[in-house]
Amino acid sequence: MGFIGRILFITTIAYKDGILAVDSAVTGSGKYFGSVMKAVNGDGWAASVAGSISMNGAMAHEIAACVLDFAPPPGGLKFLKSDIEILFVNKHGHIYSCWNEGCTKIDTDFYALGSGEAVAIGAMAAGATAEEAVTIACKYDIATRGPVHVLRVRD
Repeated sequence: MGFIGRILFITTIAYKDGILAVDSAVTGSGKYFGSVMKAVNGDGWAASVAGSISMNGAMAHEIAACVLDFAPPPGGLKFLKSDIEILFVNKHGHIYSCWNEGCTKIDTDFYALGSGEAVAIGAMAAGATAEEAVTIACKYDIATRGPVHVLRVRD
């Protein structure tokens, strides 16, 4: 399960080979409410959020500015709520996990986070694309549902 510190994230986000894929389920209190877009593209980057319904463009661009400049603000990203994690990928395939205390670069070829991350990581390790990995997580993780949104990290 997606766990950073004390936070459990209910979604599935996967990145591999320039593709960021994310489910669209909105859940809470054991109920399914519908779907929403949980990802955004920028110039040479893509990001998706777990643990909250959506990420607004201003928040995504502020995170992008911090990560692309390699200058996280002192004291972390305090504008983020403590119950969300953002997966950020730049055009070079550098992967970052960002939350209210800052961003961490993750040195790997593919990555997933959220409640369906174990399923998605296993699928990608076996050769699945990021989109296929999230689609498989939709089948096995109760908090992950389609449609699956796919973003290509643009140059």
